[in-house]
Amino acid sequence: MGARTGKRGGHMKFERTNNEGVSTVEVAIGIVVAAILFILLVPLLVQSKEASRRSSCQANLKNVGLGLRLYAQEHDGWFPSVGFAHGNVCDDYHLEFMWQGDQVVPDFLTDVSQNICPSDSDGPTKFAEGTWNFDGNPANGIAPCRIDARSYNYYGYTFSQETYTVPGSDPNDASIKDLASLARVVNVEAVKTAQQFAEEINQAKTREEAQALADRDIGIPGAMAYRLQLGVERKVFPDVSSEDDAKLAQGKILVQHDTISSRAGDFNHDPGGVNAVYMDGHVEFIKFPGKFPSQRAWYLLMGSLN
Repeated sequence: MGARTGKRGGHMKFERTNNEGVSTVEVAIGIVVAAILFILLVPLLVQSKEASRRSSCQANLKNVGLGLRLYAQEHDGWFPSVGFAHGNVCDDYHLEFMWQGDQVVPDFLTDVSQNICPSDSDGPTKFAEGTWNFDGNPANGIAPCRIDARSYNYYGYTFSQETYTVPGSDPNDASIKDLASLARVVNVEAVKTAQQFAEEINQAKTREEAQALADRDIGIPGAMAYRLQLGVERKVFPDVSSEDDAKLAQGKILVQHDTISSRAGDFNHDPGGVNAVYMDGHVEFIKFPGKFPSQRAWYLLMGSLN
């Protein structure tokens, strides 16, 4: 029997019996509701996962930044050199925007996986496959000089907006979309200086020669890129006159940050932005476009140089 009627209190009552199935309409409504919930929840879940990865990325940078500062405290204030010697035995000389691996690992960074951002599209996979291990074999130990700028960039210098742009230009101008528009903003002489610097390291014959090149200040027309050293804030900001001023100034000097590039896969975070650790040790997320290095001009420039 599909249904029954009965009198209760002088009123007719329609009741479904226990053996009546769910109607097609009810099934359709259930499917629509589930689809709507799926559509609404998936973006929230994706955002939640990315927020978690970004938080892990920030924690990684903070720990790496602490290791770099400890290195400086034990080396007369000097931070590690920008990467100049690479390969299994550190005999391949070329410029890499990462700290010199064997200066940092293992004494100042024992867990090298902290130099991989979880949001990097291929970083965790490449690390697991052994890209930083001897001979690229994950069964071997970590080869410090194989550590490269996979997830992060480190310059070893006081790079800033002033060191690469034309004075008065806007590196976040919405019209910056290609190399032609980029040329209106970027200091061409600064780019030439950086390219010459890289070429000199590429031509080095010995480690001592390569390191000497990597450890000098870089004179850029219209600006100066100083080697990172505790106290360099007084050169960058001549008005620093007290320890409190010095600490505030260190909080403006970039040490390491997420890779940023117009090349697909070289921009770690969605929505776009860059985690950065500064000389005073604090880490912040800079939404794109924003202050250096999370800028349109730097994004295009780094993509064109890679």
